[in-house]
Amino acid sequence: MLRFSRIGLVLPFLAACGGAVTSPGGSPPEADAGGGGVHPLTCTKLVVGGPVQQVSQAPPPNVILTSVATGPNGVLVGMYGVERDPPGTLLVRDVGFDGAPVGEQGIPGLAWEGRLDEGFGHAGVAGGTPCSFRALDASGAPPTGASVPITSYGCSLVRATSSGFSIVTTGDPAGPSLVATDAAGKTLASVALSTGGVPTAWTALPDGSLFLASVSPALDNCLCPTQFYVQHYDAAGHSLAPQQQGGITWPSTSIGVAAMGAGKVLVASTPVRGAQLGVQAFDADGDAIGPVNAIVAADAGGPIGARNVDLAAIDENVAIAAWVETTGTNESHVVGQALSSTGAPLSPPVTVATALGLHLHVVATPTGALVVWDQQGGAPVSAAPLRCAD
Repeated sequence: MLRFSRIGLVLPFLAACGGAVTSPGGSPPEADAGGGGVHPLTCTKLVVGGPVQQVSQAPPPNVILTSVATGPNGVLVGMYGVERDPPGTLLVRDVGFDGAPVGEQGIPGLAWEGRLDEGFGHAGVAGGTPCSFRALDASGAPPTGASVPITSYGCSLVRATSSGFSIVTTGDPAGPSLVATDAAGKTLASVALSTGGVPTAWTALPDGSLFLASVSPALDNCLCPTQFYVQHYDAAGHSLAPQQQGGITWPSTSIGVAAMGAGKVLVASTPVRGAQLGVQAFDADGDAIGPVNAIVAADAGGPIGARNVDLAAIDENVAIAAWVETTGTNESHVVGQALSSTGAPLSPPVTVATALGLHLHVVATPTGALVVWDQQGGAPVSAAPLRCAD
C-alpha cells in the first residue's frame, strides 16, 4: 500500500483551525498526515480508542521498536529483530491509524538497527555503524534501492525533506553533523552541528527550521542525572540561535519534542527519578516559556519511575504525551495524557496497557494519536489508538 502524499489530510484541518501540525519524526507541516482530522480545541478527556493491536510477527524472539512515521493512510513502524547471533534484522510493518496491521511484516534485507521516515513522495531508513541509508517502499515492502553509505560513524535521527532526507550523524570525534541526501540516499551536503551533546530528538517548525534536543554524554559507571540542551537550526543545519540548557533528564530515557502553535515547542523529559515527567514550553530559539510542568503519574499508589516519553501535536493547542511508567510492583504501564501548548495537563492520565514496556513512540493521526511500544521478555511490539472524547 503506497501512502506518500500527506498534504490532502493536513490542509483541510489547517484551513479550519489556522494551526500548524508537526510529527515526532520531524517532517515539516506540509509533509505530515498527523493531525489531519478535526480535533477539538480542548481535550479534557483522553480515552483509548480501540483494542491493543499486535504489530510485530515472530521470528525473531525479541523485537525492539526503533521509529514510526505517519502517512495519509496509516503508520509505518520500524523495528529491530534481535537474533541469538548478531547482527539482527531490520523489520518494517505498515499499520492503520488504529494500529491494526495492513500487510505482512517486511524484511528490507538490512542487518542493522535503523530509523525510518517518509514524506514528499519517498520513504527511507538510516542506521548502523558505519551509517548506511536505504530507500523504502512506504508499505514496508522490499527496498527500492541499494544500500548507500552515509558516514563511517553512526547516525541517530532521520527525516524526509522535499529534496530527500536529513540524517544526523553521531560518533565522530569532531561532533555530530546534519547530512542532506537525495531520495536515493546520495549525499548532497553535510553541515557540522554546533551542539555540545548527543542529538536525541527533533521537530520541524512551520518555516522548515529545526528544533533539536541533545543530551550530555553519560558518565561511565554512574546512573546520574544529566543535562539536556535545545537549539534552533535552519533546515540545512546552520545555527539560528545559541544552544540553551533545557533541563535535566536521566540516562537511557528518551526525550519527547513537539512543535505547537505561535512558535512554541514542547519538550518532555524525566527530570526526577522515581517521581514524574517534566514538560517545558520553549520559543523557537530555545528560551523557556513559563515554569516546568510536573506531570503527575497515573498510578499514585507507589513509587513511580517514568521513562521513554514521547510527544505528538494533534493541533496547535493540544499535544498527546505518552510514556512508560513503572511502580513499586513488578508492573509497568503505557500511559497517555493530553497537554496544552504550554505543557500543562488538559486531561487526566489514561492507562493504555499494562505491559513491561521499554521503548515507545506516539504519532498524531486524523482521529487523535497512535501509541506504539515494545516490551521486555520477547513480547511483541504493540499499538493502541488514543482520542479526545470531548
